[in-house]
Amino acid sequence: MGFSFRPPRAAAAILLTIMTTAEVFSAKQLYVSPGGNDGAAGTEGAPLKTLHKARDKVREINDGSDDIIVYLRGNTGGGYHFLDSTLSLDRRDGGKNGHSVTWTAYSGESPVISGGMRIDGWTLHDQGLNIWKASAPVDKKIRTMTVDYFPAIRALGKKFKQGPLWGESGLGGTEGFYVGNIAGRWGSSEDPYEINLHNPADAELYKWDSWLAQQWCVEEQLSTGANAKLKMQQPMWRIAEHKGGGPGEGAELVFENDLSFLDFKNEFYYDRLSKTLYYIPRRGVNMESAVAMVPNVERLVTVQGASPSERVSNISFQGIAFHDDSYQLPEVAGSHGYVGVQSHTAFARPVQGKNPDWKDGPEEYWMGHLQIQSAVEVMFAEDIDFRGCRFEYLGGGGLNYINDVHNSTVDGCIFRWTASHAVSVGHDEHCDPGSVYPQELYPFPQDPQYLVTCSNITVSNNVVRNASWRFTHVPSIMVYFAKDFSLLHNDLGPCGFNTVSIGWGWGNCDDTKEYGGMYAANNVLHTGCKHHGDCGTFYTLGDQHGFVVEENFFPGQWEQTDLTAERRDMVFRQESNPDSYIWFESTSGTYKGFYPDASTSNITYRDNVYEGNSHVVETWFQTPATVVVDGGWYSDNGKGCRNATANNVSSYPLGSRPDGAQAVVDKAGPENKSLYDGMDWTPGKPNPVAIPGREAPPSLSRERLSASAAAGREPALKIVSPRRERLTVTLYDMSGRERGVLFNGTIGRGSHRIPLYADGHGRRLQQGTGSFVVIIRGEDRVVTLPIVTLQ
Repeated sequence: MGFSFRPPRAAAAILLTIMTTAEVFSAKQLYVSPGGNDGAAGTEGAPLKTLHKARDKVREINDGSDDIIVYLRGNTGGGYHFLDSTLSLDRRDGGKNGHSVTWTAYSGESPVISGGMRIDGWTLHDQGLNIWKASAPVDKKIRTMTVDYFPAIRALGKKFKQGPLWGESGLGGTEGFYVGNIAGRWGSSEDPYEINLHNPADAELYKWDSWLAQQWCVEEQLSTGANAKLKMQQPMWRIAEHKGGGPGEGAELVFENDLSFLDFKNEFYYDRLSKTLYYIPRRGVNMESAVAMVPNVERLVTVQGASPSERVSNISFQGIAFHDDSYQLPEVAGSHGYVGVQSHTAFARPVQGKNPDWKDGPEEYWMGHLQIQSAVEVMFAEDIDFRGCRFEYLGGGGLNYINDVHNSTVDGCIFRWTASHAVSVGHDEHCDPGSVYPQELYPFPQDPQYLVTCSNITVSNNVVRNASWRFTHVPSIMVYFAKDFSLLHNDLGPCGFNTVSIGWGWGNCDDTKEYGGMYAANNVLHTGCKHHGDCGTFYTLGDQHGFVVEENFFPGQWEQTDLTAERRDMVFRQESNPDSYIWFESTSGTYKGFYPDASTSNITYRDNVYEGNSHVVETWFQTPATVVVDGGWYSDNGKGCRNATANNVSSYPLGSRPDGAQAVVDKAGPENKSLYDGMDWTPGKPNPVAIPGREAPPSLSRERLSASAAAGREPALKIVSPRRERLTVTLYDMSGRERGVLFNGTIGRGSHRIPLYADGHGRRLQQGTGSFVVIIRGEDRVVTLPIVTLQ
């Protein structure tokens, strides 16, 4: 092209060399709508109906000659794309020859991938308690439910003390316990707890402790009334007994999930025998018009290659919401339960002959591990990105990069009301590949060549609220082992245990290969330990291999006015506040800001701002000389550092931040502050955050843009980077005037597609028609690229 262009002065002063290529290219497009038809062509005017059919169409046209874009419409049926089974993507579904496959929201619309179903036809069942009921064709237990876009809770009994055990001990035996007395505040014994379960096979028991949570299932009630005799599902009950903090006489437990416990606002119970769902509405809910959703599909989307040499690659999801996945507790020999500790890893299965410290008569066994599932799970993959998505109302976690995932980014997403974690990276098996764990516990082969630590993972510019609200001992962000993991510009709300947890093994995994190079900066980190103790907002285990954590802001206690000291005893209930319906809060939380726990070493905390009322850093069982606090500020209601090497850390009066501290606070959190716009966490708000998506320039008519897209001519920039780096991509007109920032963030090694019509957060650009120039600014280099005429 023959034209001249004068770039801005700052760009002109830098040598224009970069090992990056860019090109304008076209993309093949498919459209899918809840109101479509799977026999249609998949065009904008004749969209497909189901995501599975769209995936099959992608396979038909995925010849490696172009990018592929799948547009999800969100203007029909509430925007819900309901699944009847997991959408499984493999190597056939990824980009080929450097091209990409993108699943994205259609312009200005809000599509939802849902594993649930809407329940209608409610009738009044009990006028006195205001219990409503409806038919629900679900075969499994229903563990989560939303009513008008707010989580309901399963019917809960009172907290009580476990009575004596009875029956034959052992994994192959039958065993249970006697129900004891109701446990009053601070554990004092009161009246006997009289139990008469409506359907014992549905009932479960829940136990929480300082750093764990457990759940077990009842098999049969053998007597009723006071000191009732219960038989528990085996062997899961026995497995729990062998884990510290498990069941035992005097343990404080809570019943849940029986019709006899349904007596409080926002509680529900599902009777599997009659397939009837019962619910007591909270104030202001009209059951004749309420949007009641229950999950029915486990795991919404999986992205999985076959091995490290056969990875799936170059798939991105943009502007899509993931809702309503079902999670059933781990199953062991016909019994169900959950025995968790400090993460979403559960003790799941006995294996004979492994651990002499845990014996049962002549047998020896080890507890194999299993992770709580996520709505979206990825393994044997690279360049799998999630941008501007929402993960909400989920029965398990949000997103999990499990094994052998590389060069992938989670950016600009909202995570809220996930029963478990928001994001998890890695697996505890990476500590000691193939040592003792049985193959059937894992989704990948137990050959060490298949166990590859995830690398070049970036979690940036996300907002997390009410993560791990159901599995309260699980961190919001959980990283077992990773190489070159970055946590940047996130706003991570409070959760029950550690807000962020990095590392695993309590010092037993320090020789793990390919672990390190991690970096966390410019995050807002709200206080953890809302439900448990012995935890911290930013928690680490083991050798961190030079981890740098800098310029983060800890705003201190998260105020929730509906939580009081009574919450620990009433669990979900707060009878002095009839509209209270959030998980209980512990009053004993011994939290810290940074908590470098067992064998943490080789980590530096630099220039962070802490306004909590506990210790900024408190170490435990590690080498203090390699846990370094280098600069930073804390408010005078805090306690400074304990057992750590601290340099240049200063205190200031709360409310009077020094300039340096204020600069850190101003930079913390998402770079795109509009991510907060319209955010409303109150009930009845189905779309509290605008969905980022492709937007047409105002000077182009919608008809013209749609025709261009349908013809496969929508322009985009393709960047292939040889390394992980931070880039700013800016669009200029021919006079050198800036017309918009197309991208501002960190990319991993590999190819990346950046639309020219909208920036990375979905804002419309004012470029109009004509010729334009793109300037790419890297960390140490700049390149100027002419762009073909847009018309």
